[in-house]
This record gives sequence, structure tokens and C-alpha cells, in this order.
Amino acid sequence: MIGARAVLLAALAGALTACSGGSTGIRPPPSGAAATSVPAPPVAKSTAGKTPPYGPVPIGKTSYPVPAGAHFVAPGGNDTAAGSRSAPWRTLGHAVQTVSAGAVIVLRQGTYRESLEITRKRLTIQPYPGEAVWFDGSRRVTGWVRDGSAWRKDGWTTRFDNTDPTVGRDWVFQMADPKYPMARWPDQVFVNGKELEQVADRASVRAGTFFVDYRNGQLYVGSDPNGATVDATTLAEALYFHGADGSVVRGIGFRRYGTPIKRMGAVKGYADDLLFENDVFADTALTGLSIRGSRITVRRNAFLRNGQLGLQGHKADKATIVGNVLDGNNTAHFKIIPVAGGMKITTSRGLRVLDNDVEDNGSAGIWLDEACTQAVIARNVVRHNTGHGIQFEISDGALIVGNVVVDNARYGIRILESSQVRVWNNTVSGNARRQIDALDAGRKGRVTGILLRNNLLESRPGSDQLLGVEDTNRRYGAAAMVDADGDAFYRSSKGPGALIHWVDPARKTTDLKGLSDFTERTGREAHGIAADAAAPFADRQNFRLRPGSDPLRAGLPLPADVASLLGLHAGDRAGIGSYGVIG
Repeated sequence: MIGARAVLLAALAGALTACSGGSTGIRPPPSGAAATSVPAPPVAKSTAGKTPPYGPVPIGKTSYPVPAGAHFVAPGGNDTAAGSRSAPWRTLGHAVQTVSAGAVIVLRQGTYRESLEITRKRLTIQPYPGEAVWFDGSRRVTGWVRDGSAWRKDGWTTRFDNTDPTVGRDWVFQMADPKYPMARWPDQVFVNGKELEQVADRASVRAGTFFVDYRNGQLYVGSDPNGATVDATTLAEALYFHGADGSVVRGIGFRRYGTPIKRMGAVKGYADDLLFENDVFADTALTGLSIRGSRITVRRNAFLRNGQLGLQGHKADKATIVGNVLDGNNTAHFKIIPVAGGMKITTSRGLRVLDNDVEDNGSAGIWLDEACTQAVIARNVVRHNTGHGIQFEISDGALIVGNVVVDNARYGIRILESSQVRVWNNTVSGNARRQIDALDAGRKGRVTGILLRNNLLESRPGSDQLLGVEDTNRRYGAAAMVDADGDAFYRSSKGPGALIHWVDPARKTTDLKGLSDFTERTGREAHGIAADAAAPFADRQNFRLRPGSDPLRAGLPLPADVASLLGLHAGDRAGIGSYGVIG
């Protein structure tokens, strides 16, 4: 998995660099690998033993068929032309206004600096085979003059809405962190492809920063623009699908859009039966893609370094989020609560979140909240996020299966004020707080009907409390909230505290130091195993277990729906932890 991910990011770095003519800030490729090379599309094995595409085919390497009757657009075209292969239009905006519903619009290679709405017209938008197409919300800036230790551009007229609609609410639910007040300002400047940090006034401008003086129409940078390429964001959105049911966007890159908080995302898919496939959403001021509608599919895309979120959804019933990469989002340092990180989806029924790689995001990795029902979260790799790995909050009915959730800065898997959640065969290791936590805070929901089976929990060295179950209002005991059996508990160095935090006021049970004590007092984990040792992984890149190790010989039989997600049959034994090979 690690190797495939490095190859993918290196390929994307090459594509972005080729488009911008400068550095992108993406991690360099492994030693000896060229950042501009475009290898074959990377793949990774899922826990079902299959090999689905992992992340997008690099921009410029897709080969979607061009049907007869397709319409063509090219940066060097003319909107008075015929829109044919030999006489293409110049803008997508003109094409959208001209073609009939059901049309296929083929974009020729180049950069499109457009912002448009597609209303109630089903369209397919795709690149010409083998050609790179980017929508870019920025423009090249020249004509700088020296101004003390900075450089100034006069006549700068771009203005973005920088209001935060959450101001005035309880501080907990305000988006902008007082430590990072410029997060709500969507302005962006890039020097040789590297994004500068926005500051609040001229006096604060230093190397690596910029300031926009809205009053006087001036743009300042602290990094020398001479001999460099300087691009500044001028557009708020790329595409807005409004009721354009059945539309398709595939093989296209979107970057550098200055989306204000009120406008949700650089690309908005607010319609039914949409498909976003093999796209890249990178370096936007807020969110790469926002979805709302039924049966939307988001497949094999990359969401990289967006200001607040990679992917956002609301009322996205039966959406399928599969095979995507969400990496390094929340670059603007929005507050972890109420929303930031890899993906957050709310008030949606029947979500399927499968086979995604969600890493290094500034908040939760995968976050489902506020009345999400009957969700499936399976076979994802979620690690190195600064919030919880997977959070299921104020919702009902979820199946969390076969995920690798490791090294996140808060809880691994957290179930907050939610009910009827089944958690099977996950590997949850090295998260800074508890590996699995079920909390009832008594605000909007109740934690009940939580089933834990065949999960492998491993703490960081010296830490304790692999599992926590508590109703902070002491209305319900842990036994009425969670049923756990067949799980494995590993901690490499036994600390002085508890293995399990199990608050059951009626039985006076709170912190239990060992698994045998826990089983004796609660009747739970009769088939569980524990060791004061590191988990027996064969490697810690893909978290495979050593052949013949205890977790592989233990575990309970799988119900049909869990078995199907793991590529097995009802009644099979998959051992403990995520099944099969993740990478």
C-alpha cells in the first residue's frame, strides 16, 4: 500500500508540475524516482483480495472513448466555430449553453480558467484520450514593484466573501480557529507552485506570505517574484451541477479555486446519479468536491491539500465513495470541530465508503455525522490524521469492516451518540487515544446496540485503555451500550492504568487492568485474546499478520454481510483484524 501510494503521489506531482511550470509542494518521490515520470496506474489490493484501481489514473493518461456526435472544446478554439473535432469551441461555458441534454463534451489539452453552472442538463465532460485538462481558478500575475522588504501589485481587484456564517454560535461550532483567523479568507497566491500563507496586514508580510489590501486594491508578496511564476486565485468555483441528473465528470483536474465558506466547494454536484471519476481536486481554499443528491458515485479521485475538506456531502443518499485518495487536507487550519479533514458527510442514508486511502489530513479522516443511517465503511486505510481516524456521530446503523486505522492523533474508531453500529475485523493500532471508543454524551443521541467482533487493538508503547465505553451522564451502563467478543488487545509495554475503560455504575466497574478481569466482571470477550506485547504483524507498512500467529487462529465466524465485504462466505473464520492483504 505504501509503495502504491508513493507512486500515485509522485505521478500526481509530475502532472501538477507539468501544468504549473513549478514545484507543487507534494512530497518528493522515493529516492531514484523521477517526479515527472508517469508510471502505469497504481493499484492496491483490498481486503477482499481484489485489485481495484487506487486513486485516479494520472491526469493526461485516461483513454475514455470519444463517441460519434461528441462536441469539442480547446483553449485555442473559437466559440463561433462548429464545436467539431477540427473546429472546436474555446470555452466549456459556451459548449454547455449550446449542446443538448445527453451530449458528450470532449476537452482538448490545456488549462481552462472558467466558472460555470450546469442546470438541469445531463452532460458528460471528459478529456481527449491521452491529454491533460485542468480547470484552474488562478491567473498569472506580473508587473510587481519593490515595496520595502516586499513586492506589490497595484490595481488588484479580486474580492472574495470572507464571512464565516458560523460566527455568533457556540464557540465550539465556529469553523475558523482564532489561532488561524485567515482560514476564512479564500485568497490564494502560489510562487513557483508553492502556496504562500495569507497574513492579515502589510506589516506581517514576510518571505512565504502574502497580504491582500482590499481597500487600496493592492496585492503584496514576501517572496521575490522576479524570475518566478506567481499565480493568484481569482475564481471562487469551477463547476456547479444544479439538478443536472446523470451527469459525468471524468479524467479532469481542478485546482486553486478560492471558495468562500458559504459556497461549500470548488466543484458542487447537487443532482442525482452523478459520477466523478479519475478527477483531481487540489489546492482549493475550502473543499474540493461537495455533493448532494441520490446515488452519486465518487470513484478513484484524488483530494489533495484543500483548505478545509477534501470531500463534503449532505443529504447524499446511497452515495458510493470508493477508491479515492484524500491526502493533506485542511491546509488552512480550520477548527477540527465542527468540520475539517479528509471527508465529512451528514444526513445521508445508505452511504458506502469503500477502499479509500485517507491520510495526513488536519482533523478526522472519515467523519459521518448528524443522521447518517445504514452506512458501510469498509476496507479503508485511515492513518496519520490529526483528529479521529473514523468517527460515526449522532447517527444510526453502520457496518464498519476491515479497515486499517493507525497512528491517528486522537481516537482510532469513535462512535459518538450513535446506535446499532457493528464493528468487525478492523486493525486499529497506535492511535494516540483509545483505539475504539463509544461515548454517550447525552446531547442528541444514545449509544446502544454497538457490536464489536474480531477487531485487533494495539496501543502505543506506554499507553493504556485500548477500549472505552461510557455514558458521561451515568444514565446507562456500558453493558447496555456495547457487546464485545472475539477481539484482540495488545500493548507492547504494560502501563499502570487500565486496559479497558468500562463505566457501569450499577456494578461499580470503571477501569479494568486485564482481559481476564474484564471477562470475569462483565461476561464480555469470552473469546478475546490479550498480550502485553506488540501485535504480531509481519510488517507495519501493510499490517499483515504473521502466518500462524494467535490472531489468525482466533476470531468468531462471519455473518453473511461482513463475509461478503471481505470476499468470504457466511460462517467463514477470517481471524482477528482486517482480513487479507491491504497493500
